[in-house]
Amino acid sequence: MPQNQYLSGLAEAFKTAVLYDKDLYEIFKTQSEKIINRDEEVLKVIINKCVHAKSEIVEKDFTEQNIRATLNLGHTFAHALETTVGLGSVTHGQAVAWGIGREIEVCVNKGYCLESFKKEIFSILEKFGWETEPVPAVVRGGGVGERLLNAMHKDKKNIDEKIRLVLTKNICNVVVEEVEDSEILSVLK
Repeated sequence: MPQNQYLSGLAEAFKTAVLYDKDLYEIFKTQSEKIINRDEEVLKVIINKCVHAKSEIVEKDFTEQNIRATLNLGHTFAHALETTVGLGSVTHGQAVAWGIGREIEVCVNKGYCLESFKKEIFSILEKFGWETEPVPAVVRGGGVGERLLNAMHKDKKNIDEKIRLVLTKNICNVVVEEVEDSEILSVLK
């Protein structure tokens, strides 16, 4: 598997760790070199934990009424990025990892999590080479925040006119809520 696709899949696994599994999060935090080097034993643990978490969530919320929405951590920003730069310009996982960073920034700004938590998350994202800057290097042209915001408004997960995000207060502690456009724009510059 090409490295960019491998890292793309790992971003989804990291998302699962942040959402549902403190032990898995600890693996990403402390064993990044083994993960990057594709250590078979570590990867087996990651895969098993991710499959277990996903099946448990889908079983609890088979018709996608509420709990499964948390699986979208990072995805609202990610889909907007993919739309803005064109599919294939960035892997889905790279976009998700960047989206996790943006959602963590929103959480810090709202007082939902501490700056130290953000720094820890960003440190892990950076270990895997995932983008943490407000505007990814792949984005060209002006008005980036507005273009991304416009794409986010078209996200199918929105209920009304406001954008819904999965906001992380800490590991395994998230809420799904609507946010103001200004809150989104503030993390895109």
